[in-house]
Amino acid sequence: MRRVRPDEVRRPAEYAAVLEEARGRAAELKRRRRLALGESMTLLFENRETVIAQVEEMCRVEGIEDDRGVQAELDVYGELVPTRGQIVATLFIEITEPGDIRPTLRRLAGLGAPGVLHLRVGPDRVEASFDPRQAEEGQVSAVQYLGFRLTETQREAFSEDTTEVEVVVEHPAYHARAVLPEALRRVLALEMELPDDAPATAPAPTPAPPEGPVGGPGAGPRLAEILDTTFALGSR
Repeated sequence: MRRVRPDEVRRPAEYAAVLEEARGRAAELKRRRRLALGESMTLLFENRETVIAQVEEMCRVEGIEDDRGVQAELDVYGELVPTRGQIVATLFIEITEPGDIRPTLRRLAGLGAPGVLHLRVGPDRVEASFDPRQAEEGQVSAVQYLGFRLTETQREAFSEDTTEVEVVVEHPAYHARAVLPEALRRVLALEMELPDDAPATAPAPTPAPPEGPVGGPGAGPRLAEILDTTFALGSR
């Protein structure tokens, strides 16, 4: 799908006029696109809409009005828009007790190593590719950007209703697996086939009752700090 342009991002004044509505819609969109991985991790599957919502919130918080400033934000978050054949997600490690943050992140060091987090599409295993710029010595960041690149054959299998698709974490300090809900799997399957110049996104997944932790915005540590009163370690 096509990258986001600065003229597609509402500036603070325009965004403020519809703030509650926009935030409500973004929260609902993210709720439908999140997947809980055990008790302490959540994946948010990104697309153009989630990225636009993220950038608009950043521009509001930082008072960014000009195209250059908006483009700077898009340079940070725009890579979360998946290209054809790709799934992109933000991984949130949700820690509620401040005293547990550093020890937990240290225990999870190596989370981005090959074989630890992967997507299982039927019998096939698709390794997650983590952003190397987020790598930290001796610990992991509480917010991680990652992607899955599927072959054509894997995408065909992914789109089949008979194929079970699950995300798996196999780390010495954390084990979890979660099957993609059917509605979300179908949306991701459609989005993977969108050409890179397509402005539209696939239909939103069918609403489901809220369960488990709610995925937060596709944001790095900077946003988690700025919006500390609204979001708790990426949880909405």
